Amino acid sequence: MTPQTRTNQPESRFRQAVVILALIGAASLAPLIVASFFNHPSADDFSYSVVTHAAAQADGIASVIQAAFDTSMRYMQTWQGLYSSAFVLALNPAIFGEGFYALTCPLLMAVSLGAFLLFFRSLCKNVIASPSKAWIGVALLAWLFFIQTMPSPVQGLYWYNGAMNYLFFWSLGLIVLAMMVSYLTSSGWKAAVLLLASTLLAFVVAGGNHVSSFACILGLAYIAAVDAIRHRRFFALIPLAACIVGFAIVMTAPGTAVRSARLATEAGVHNSIPWTLAMAPYTLLSCLSEWVNLQYLCFLALATPLFHRICIAGGMKTGLLTVRNAALTALASCAFLIGMLCVPLYSLQSLGEPRIVDIVYATFVVLSAFTAFLFYGALFRRGIPERLASALSFRSRASAIAAAVLLLAIIVAPSTFSLAFDELRSGQIQSYDAQIDARLAIYGDASVRDAVFPQLTEKPELIYFDDITDDPADWRNVDAAAYYNKDSVALEPSASDAS
Repeated sequence: MTPQTRTNQPESRFRQAVVILALIGAASLAPLIVASFFNHPSADDFSYSVVTHAAAQADGIASVIQAAFDTSMRYMQTWQGLYSSAFVLALNPAIFGEGFYALTCPLLMAVSLGAFLLFFRSLCKNVIASPSKAWIGVALLAWLFFIQTMPSPVQGLYWYNGAMNYLFFWSLGLIVLAMMVSYLTSSGWKAAVLLLASTLLAFVVAGGNHVSSFACILGLAYIAAVDAIRHRRFFALIPLAACIVGFAIVMTAPGTAVRSARLATEAGVHNSIPWTLAMAPYTLLSCLSEWVNLQYLCFLALATPLFHRICIAGGMKTGLLTVRNAALTALASCAFLIGMLCVPLYSLQSLGEPRIVDIVYATFVVLSAFTAFLFYGALFRRGIPERLASALSFRSRASAIAAAVLLLAIIVAPSTFSLAFDELRSGQIQSYDAQIDARLAIYGDASVRDAVFPQLTEKPELIYFDDITDDPADWRNVDAAAYYNKDSVALEPSASDAS
């Protein structure tokens, strides 16, 4: 064996290990995609898309877009001022045919993956200036870990109204921050394009959910401060201003006042800034006690070889890789997460629905991965033992096997994969789909004006969010009836109610 062959052998093993891990990760997503074909709209899906559904059935795409715009304007007056959100939610793919609702999960996966890739690329290329391509592996691993361990897959991936309102706009916000990080090291026409695109997209994000828009404001404020201090430029204030203006439009819309009054009356919510500021750090600690678990430690262990590849590539701004900077980043990350938590705590006096927790958790995964890299980089600069470096390089068969075991530990443990696999294997998802299909046959029968359905016997945790009730006057029933052009819809009384 020649010296050159010996040199190439470890590198070849590294690439083989990465390919195997990528295949394992891709295979873990298969049950999630399969489950999406049994997915169906529910609850607010009907509320937001009643008008667009009618337009899609009778007119062309131009009428659908106009109907979505009208829906946005109507909700700004009657419920909440989220102008971007209402427009997107009105474009539920099911309005073009029930089967298109299956696109919800793949769409959310694609957008969130793109956001992870762009953000980690901007950090690697523009913050630490590393030529390494290992950032791709870090982004893919972090995204896969988030998808497999997210608190609520149904509200984060499958229920269109919840997932698009939160994870979709959070992903757009992450893309805005990625572009602005790239802007910091750009000049000329490239800087102008990044600034313009960030400004437009920041205004769109501001009209999404409150938590994502506030997080975008915090991130843009930090970037604008860095640009002003380091480069004496103030153009980064433009996208920040666009996001603040959009947020102000949302908060001052008549519909927002209507919703706030309803929450105060029905849920007893009374906004308090001191209470919010006191509870936010405690809430974060409570979340971290759940999130920092064995699966998370496996994720960090699996990411470490990729951190190592970035460090040994050379050409980095090694001055950033200090324990002090890593510690400051950890503190800033905690402050950022606390800021995000303040929004639901102030408006709802709780974390709210699990879809809100999903995007806070996604932010934690992104920020903690970058913080962990900085800590590893600081150790690397101080000269970690060569034996440890070798063990973390995927260049030995033992380390590659260990990496595969760590990835399987993330996937096989309680995860989105295990939930999808179990519910598909048991037939629960398929049974739920068959029962909804039976309803659709009645919905499609024009001779039936008042539809009554049996109670669902299967409600799979992965894809089931909500259902109509046995009360035709319930808002869910009213909106479903309008969506399917019925006079009324209802469920048969449950056995407990009948008795």
